[in-house]
Amino acid sequence: AAVWGSTVVPLRLDPNEYQWHAVDVAYFRPLYVRVTGEEYDYLGYLEHNVALEAAFKEEALRSLRRQPQVYLWNVARGFLSLSLQINTSLVSVFQRIQRTGETVSQAWFWEHAEAERRATLASRATGVLVTLLTLLAGIGIARGVTRRDPFLVVPGLVYVCIALAHALTFVDFNYYYLKLPFLIVFAALGTDALGAWARRLAAGLVALALAASAACFWAFS
Repeated sequence: AAVWGSTVVPLRLDPNEYQWHAVDVAYFRPLYVRVTGEEYDYLGYLEHNVALEAAFKEEALRSLRRQPQVYLWNVARGFLSLSLQINTSLVSVFQRIQRTGETVSQAWFWEHAEAERRATLASRATGVLVTLLTLLAGIGIARGVTRRDPFLVVPGLVYVCIALAHALTFVDFNYYYLKLPFLIVFAALGTDALGAWARRLAAGLVALALAASAACFWAFS
């Protein structure tokens, strides 16, 4: 089903949107009804799983023959998005429910619901810090490759396996957390590559992050 989902329509480079919902409404549900004769139900999905997977396989192969560029785009988009982006709307939504006492709604992350998950100072700062870590990670990876650093082999190969496994199936809003341990490891290598001044910068950023966390805790307590 996940591979089939990546063959249907080109997905957008928007890590803050839950894009499976649009695929579900326009394509998944009609296929489900055609195969099962029933409206979608999770227990029904389990009951008819073999027939549904066969239908998804058939439709995926048909789509690959008709429009292979869609799948190729989604694979490239998935790998790049998982490697370079992060879903900062989780931060803004967390702030919202802390402030209002609401229960999180999945609809807040659907297409055209940007107002529900509007950016905040904290979510923008999260994006900036992740961008900085990504730049440092790139430096760390480049240095490790040029120096043939054996330390890079294990985290590098594990990350490539995880990222490709998701890119070949479906990369959506709820998968970006997988990158965080690797981002930190590679960024630490990049910081080390830049020398003493970069390590001082890293210490300053840690202090800033702790101060910001303390301020948020005080504001919401």
